Amino acid sequence: MSRQFDSHDFGSHNIGTGFYLGEYGTQVDSTTLAFPVDSSGMPTQDTPIGIVQNNNNIDMLYGVYLQDIWQVNEKFTATVGLRWDGVAGVINNNMVSPRVNLLYNLNKSTAIHAGFARYFQTPDFQTISNSSFEATKGTSAAVSPGSLQLFPEKDYYWNAGALHHFGSDLTLEENGLFRLSQNLIDSGKFGFV
Repeated sequence: MSRQFDSHDFGSHNIGTGFYLGEYGTQVDSTTLAFPVDSSGMPTQDTPIGIVQNNNNIDMLYGVYLQDIWQVNEKFTATVGLRWDGVAGVINNNMVSPRVNLLYNLNKSTAIHAGFARYFQTPDFQTISNSSFEATKGTSAAVSPGSLQLFPEKDYYWNAGALHHFGSDLTLEENGLFRLSQNLIDSGKFGFV
């Protein structure tokens, strides 16, 4: 949903808002063949045993946002916004994410921009559950659980750049990006990263 209005003293505004709500059901059924092992890691029998794990989860993603595209004047545009995202299920967490982008048109052919945004990324809902580590303990399939607590990845982005149009067929653009990530998602599922 968006609403646009003009103000003689403060330029024009295009305010938008929205929400997201999603339910994700996951079912992971697996059977692992592994050998029982002693404390030194040596197999205690020649025949593998079957470890059956059937996991069903319901996970929810939700979020709301508010954004203003503020056309201050013909040359300067500021886009500011705020998001609130959350997840409930395999993990439970949420975060408020501000966003700011500034665009200045030096002339009809050249513009510069700078911005900041924070992002909230959830791990794959089919991730290894904490019960998987317990079920394979004492077998040749056992792995170190690393960190058993799953966290969403929280990324902080800063960018700046400039572009110049050489006619309608050629544009030259240079951008710089800096990113900080907290709780980087381990797509390989090897433990804490």
